[in-house]
Formats: sequence, C-alpha cells, structure tokens
Amino acid sequence: MSEEKAHSLNSPSSFSRRIGCPGSANMEKVLPEESSSFADEGTAAHALGEMCLLEGKDAAYYEGEEINAEDDPKKPAKMFVVNQDMISAVQEYVDHCRPLLGRHMIEEKFMLPFLGPGEKGTSDFTALHNGILHVIDYKHGKGVTVEHVGNIQGLCYGLGAAQVFANEDWHTLRITIAQPRAYHDEGGIRSWDVPRDELIDYMIEFAAAAKATEDPNAPLKVGSWCRFCKARPMCPQREKEAAQDMEMDFSEPTSQPVPVNFLSDERIAYLVLHRVKEIEQWCASLKDYAQTRAESGKPLPGTKLVATRAVRVWKDKDAAEKFFSQKLGDKAYKIEKEFLSAPAIEKVIGKKEFKQHEAMVEKVSTGATLVHESDPRESVRSTVEEEFG
Repeated sequence: MSEEKAHSLNSPSSFSRRIGCPGSANMEKVLPEESSSFADEGTAAHALGEMCLLEGKDAAYYEGEEINAEDDPKKPAKMFVVNQDMISAVQEYVDHCRPLLGRHMIEEKFMLPFLGPGEKGTSDFTALHNGILHVIDYKHGKGVTVEHVGNIQGLCYGLGAAQVFANEDWHTLRITIAQPRAYHDEGGIRSWDVPRDELIDYMIEFAAAAKATEDPNAPLKVGSWCRFCKARPMCPQREKEAAQDMEMDFSEPTSQPVPVNFLSDERIAYLVLHRVKEIEQWCASLKDYAQTRAESGKPLPGTKLVATRAVRVWKDKDAAEKFFSQKLGDKAYKIEKEFLSAPAIEKVIGKKEFKQHEAMVEKVSTGATLVHESDPRESVRSTVEEEFG
C-alpha cells in the first residue's frame, strides 16, 4: 500500500520532507516508526479498495466485515469494521479506477533507485489508458488535505511506473489524488498532468535531493514538511527559530516572549502569517512527545503523570434526569433540551439543597496530565524502574 508500513530513509511518502529539509533523514533514521489509529484506519480502507478492484465488487458488499490493518502476524491485530463512512469514500476511489481497468496494476511495488539504493514505493493504482499513464493515490484522511499539483509522492510512483512502461506509447503522466473525505476546491478526486518529456528533469532533481540526505551534516530547515516528521519534538532548528521569533532564551526558565507592544505592525503581521502556526505545531509536538513518554512508563526527567482534576458526573444519568425534570421542569435542561450536568444543576438549586442529592453523583478523573515532579499530587503511572524495582 502507498502508505508504507515500514518506511525507508527516502520513501516516496517522506521525500517531500527530504527535499525541504535534507537533514531530516539523519534525524529520523535513529527513531522508531510511528503509527496512529488514523493511519491504521487508512491502511484498512486501502485494503478494502484493493478487494473491490480485484474481486469486482462494490464496497457495500463488505459492510460489517472486519479488516486487519496490521500486516505483521507477530503483532496484535488492528481490526476495523467496514462502515458506511469507509464504504462511501472507498467507492468513490473505486469508481474512478474502474474505467481504467485493462492495462493496470493494483498495489504495484516500483523500484526507485533515484531515491537511493534499494528504495521502492507501492502505487495504489497504476494504468496505461489512451496515451496517459495514470498513477492514482488513495488518501483516507480528512484532517490534512493533500495537494495534487506538484505532489512529490505521486511523482515518485510515476517515475517508477514510467520505467516499467518505458517502451510503450504514452505522452502524459497523470497523477491523481483520491481523497473523498477531505474538502478541496477541485473536489475529492483531482489530477495533475505532467508531460512525459519533463519526467527526466524531475528524476535528476530527486536524485540530487536524495544524495544531499547522505551528508552527515545535511542542513535542517523548518517548513510545512515538518508536520509529519518523527523528529519534530527534538529538532534543534525548530527550537532555534522559535526562540528567535519569540526573542526568548529557552535555556533560562524565567525567560518570557517579547511583549507584543514592543513589535512593529509589520513584524506582527509576518509572525501571524508565517510563523505562529509553525510554533504552535512545534509546541504541540513537544507536549505530545512528553505525554507519550510518560504514558509508556519512561517519563522525561523532572516530569510525572497525575490524574486530571476529578469532575462530578451522574452515577445514573437517566435516573437523575427523571428526578430533576419532575422537580425543575425546563430548568433542568439546556436550550438544546440536553439534560444539565451535576455542577449545572447545583447552580440552579444551590449548594445547600444539592447536598441532599450527593448520592446521585460520583467524582471521575478524565485522564492523566503531565506535571513537574514537585507537584504534590500522586503519580498515576510508575516508571519502568519502579515497576520492576
């Protein structure tokens, strides 16, 4: 599948990052592979599309079936049920591919030596039809819209396909992004045409970019490509540029960002338009990394997990609603006719009267949050060392 399970150093899915930041290869190669429920769901959707095209059935035929998104039989299964949302998206992709069936390849692995020795990539759907070489890449995600024009991943697959069909008569490589669940002005399925005679230029450019990643001192550069970089939380270049933008010394705990009123209008406009989003993403990646480390039993130095502040909830919401709706009528509901929470009911009837009904309420922590180790609250998760002593 095009979203490779075991990404290599210069895989097609990471190569736009390598072009933007050659040093990202050195940073990422020492880090373990990451996965997420969203990526696993995308893998399952790819598998459904493959079954439809191979077996000639519509996606709805598989409704209710379970698909394992884990290819490694030694690892726990990651099961996803084929539901209406998946069916609708995958069917749109399948309907686009079916008219091109004939001289086609499904989930074809192409060798991509211009990206480096042994590099390869798997194209979801490839077909030669009416003088056009089609490379169709299915994207199940809806959070980040993938652009089709200038799509590096698609170009990599296209260059691999071009070698397979080198002796055939065709004039255009058509790269298509099928992403039905994400909004784009040009629709869920959109294409970009590249003349055949321009492909050699892209191959030379990509080969040079791949070569640049081999330099142990390859430069680090911050940009939109950082979003999916595994090394984003510990990247020194991101920290350096964030410190420069905020005029802070991160090595000094009491350092504060430059006051907004000290900045010119032009500087504020630049930061808002070009830098704030990058800084926000970097900060979020730091928090996510630290939280994940702590949850895995390996908290960062000076940190620990504690239970979030407990909130009061109804032990039996239906019983509480029945009781208070009779007692308070419409006052027990929000404007949308949703039954009020326990704290909200307390505000309506007052603390003194609410104490008479405390048996209907329990306190529940909604999770764990990362704090400094000096926090007086008890740690909710032992470290590996504490666990095994």
